[in-house]
Amino acid sequence: MYEGYAEKAGFSIRLSTQNCLKSGSVERKYLVCNREGLSKGVYKDTMNEETSENQIRTSSISRTVCMARVKFKLNESHTEYELYDFVEEHNHTFIPVIYRNLTKKKKKLTHREKMFMQQLGGTNIGATRAHHLYAATNGGYDEVDATETEFRNHTRDLNSHIGDSDAQMLINKMENRLKNVANFSFEYVVEDSQLNRLIWADEMAKYNYKEFGDTISFDATFRTNKSAKPFWTMVLLGEGCTA
Repeated sequence: MYEGYAEKAGFSIRLSTQNCLKSGSVERKYLVCNREGLSKGVYKDTMNEETSENQIRTSSISRTVCMARVKFKLNESHTEYELYDFVEEHNHTFIPVIYRNLTKKKKKLTHREKMFMQQLGGTNIGATRAHHLYAATNGGYDEVDATETEFRNHTRDLNSHIGDSDAQMLINKMENRLKNVANFSFEYVVEDSQLNRLIWADEMAKYNYKEFGDTISFDATFRTNKSAKPFWTMVLLGEGCTA
């Protein structure tokens, strides 16, 4: 309720004090304006080798000791929560309507935006261009909540998660298809702990081979993908063909 109220009013909130019972249930909960309190002063001695390389995270949020907040507590029967304190006044201006899509809550990527990036990533389109294209296809940048930074951060996190396991992910996907798709064939070869080559064929590919004979197809982007890998795909190779 308070989060929806804050969004319409033009400010952001964050969680604050929380007290729990011995049973683990939350007894009291405070939610405050994100400009509550004062920013902590940061001192960094660049001449100290132990701390000189430590990164300090900066924030665009300016603390103003704003006292706006709500406080909830568990009632005596422990069945529901009661609002027992509400401070409405703020000591700062609210976020203008045209910038409310850039708040921390709003800037989170939606599932649709993540899928859009994934599809473009398969064609070697980076996060920045993906953001421009998404804005162009959705009526402008005002219609896109996430910024270029969120698009780039998502790409970074996704690549970090995948890491060196992309080959294993492909093998797992193919083996799963081998178990669940009728008349599907798949073979692969690993040399020096690296995926060297693989071949697969589904029922339609086998049917085409039966009807038309020799057919070969390979990826024309040889060594031009983002990994510069000499990977090419062979769909079918019939009798009389050499590779």
